[in-house]
Amino acid sequence: MLKSQNSHVHYYDDIEQGSPEWLAVRKNRISGSTAHKLLGKGIPSLNSFNTEEKNFTGNFATKRGHLLEPEAIELYEAINDVRVLTTGYVLNDKYSNAIYSPDGYLEDRTIEVKCFLPKAHLETIKRPSLKILAQCHFGQIILEKPLTDLILYCPKDEVPLDDKFVVKTIPKQDKIHANMIARMERVR
Repeated sequence: MLKSQNSHVHYYDDIEQGSPEWLAVRKNRISGSTAHKLLGKGIPSLNSFNTEEKNFTGNFATKRGHLLEPEAIELYEAINDVRVLTTGYVLNDKYSNAIYSPDGYLEDRTIEVKCFLPKAHLETIKRPSLKILAQCHFGQIILEKPLTDLILYCPKDEVPLDDKFVVKTIPKQDKIHANMIARMERVR
């Protein structure tokens, strides 16, 4: 299985996302789903990253995503003739207070999949939210990859055929990365 060339980036394939072990490792760490807090005003405390997810066990949107994500990745693999790799989570020794659980990855990019309902799906095609973009850039930082393929997938009949499966490539942006890293280093 493809791994990082850098010995300080560690992939944990034996832990399933959402499992009690996975939740325990995420505790007191900045994650992709909370990375947007690094872009707000002030420096949040490490505890503030946990409050958002503390008692969260899933909802309709997360269940929908878990059902459709494998289908979206399968389409991506077929269209691009690649094999997307998966892992439970990734740690980077440079950022001990951070953890990232990608939907997948390739040698040069992370993969993020979003399976919104039609209205949110079409809005995200036009303009991904700050929260989604923060997650993409955070993943690039932790995995040390220059790109993220953001897969937007909604197979609903209300969505035009050309918009059901869209891939937006998000390139690394040095200023955003520098800002996020500086703020991560200040979170306590």
